[in-house]
Amino acid sequence: MQALAVIDIGKTRSKILVADPRGNLLEEVSTETSSSGTCLDAEGIWIWMLQALRQLTLKHAISAVFPVAHGAAAALIDDRGLVRPILDYETDLSEIDAAYNRLRSDFQASHSPNLPHGLNLGRQLYWIQQKHPKDWSAARHILLYPQYWAWRLCGVAATEVTSLGSHTDLWQPAQRSYSGLAENIGVCEKMPPMHNAWDVLAKIAPDVAAATGLPPDCAVYCGVHDSNASFARFVGSRGKFSVVSTGTWVICMANGVTPELDPERDTLSNVDIFGNAIPCARFMGGREFAEIRGKNSSTPSLEIAGDLVKHQRLVLPAFCKQGGPFSGHMGSLPEGSTGRERASLASLYCAMVTDYCLELIQASGPLYVEGRFITDPVFLAALASLRAPVLTSSEKSGTLAGAVSIVNIGTGQSRVPNDSIEVNTTITGMPAYQQQWRAAVAGGFTDA
Repeated sequence: MQALAVIDIGKTRSKILVADPRGNLLEEVSTETSSSGTCLDAEGIWIWMLQALRQLTLKHAISAVFPVAHGAAAALIDDRGLVRPILDYETDLSEIDAAYNRLRSDFQASHSPNLPHGLNLGRQLYWIQQKHPKDWSAARHILLYPQYWAWRLCGVAATEVTSLGSHTDLWQPAQRSYSGLAENIGVCEKMPPMHNAWDVLAKIAPDVAAATGLPPDCAVYCGVHDSNASFARFVGSRGKFSVVSTGTWVICMANGVTPELDPERDTLSNVDIFGNAIPCARFMGGREFAEIRGKNSSTPSLEIAGDLVKHQRLVLPAFCKQGGPFSGHMGSLPEGSTGRERASLASLYCAMVTDYCLELIQASGPLYVEGRFITDPVFLAALASLRAPVLTSSEKSGTLAGAVSIVNIGTGQSRVPNDSIEVNTTITGMPAYQQQWRAAVAGGFTDA
């Protein structure tokens, strides 16, 4: 491999990161990810992707492409392309909830909580089946979102377990098999063959090579679910540790523990690249941070955070209705919060909910933080005050390091080294602040 292009399609932003074989970032380009509110703008992403790759190939000898994408999204395709637009998981599908809930597999089998809107991919597929039966019949394949982009790049349809095992209702992690729901509603027959994330599906399609300048022998990998990319560097490591993947969602993943999962608190199992169940808890941290900060441009400040902690100024959950341990409750800010305080309050809040999620899955040992929050000094210091050691990657993108590690698994090379840096900054008074926040949460708060 000369250089690897990691195509990372997120709910809020999409990126292409170019790395050398050791995982060093050479260049990054990004764009906002758009949605109509009901469907994802897949064609807009594709046009941007081709243009961005065209510019990147002028500067880098890219010999392979690796797709990464968020969960709860799938494409129905025939031999020509999409048979209908890809649903946005925030679309209200409640009109079919009663019928769908009668069909869902038991949580003990699927490890998928019953989530709102389209966050259970099975609900999306059942909605299409019931409301658009012609489209359902016309679809030859159901492609999970990372594999949809792999298919656009090389024309080979594949399935991969990390997206399939991400709260879809379609997979049974312990049995490593499709769920009863997937069999009963005819999903299995439309799923293409299973591949490993590190499998090369094919060379780049000739028309894509022509449009981008990628070499005709450029390899296209199967790809992976985004939070699993962050976890991939650590898969197979012994002992207890946890990984917190941060972005639009904050996903807490614990290794070496077997907690009792509670679907009412949105704890679940994701599945790693080898098919093993990973205890997880999560909340929409990036979205909640933005809601709490508001429209002002202030940034988190350790000085301001220290004063907020000293005076026990608490933000109570929740600010998004999509999943998380406090879904169904209405968030509240302390009275008189100024614009300068709100960013630091948002960071403290996200740290409190992250800590709570980690406790739900009995996480212990080193805590590795990946993604957008590694540049937030308040979030990191708050966690380090409660859960040392907290470590961050020297690279901004855990997705990038994970993707290179996955590629290296397939080629028999070493994974990207764990070059994490321990967070040594703390905030005085955090344990007492945590206890006060936990007491306020336990005491109940306003239903949304």
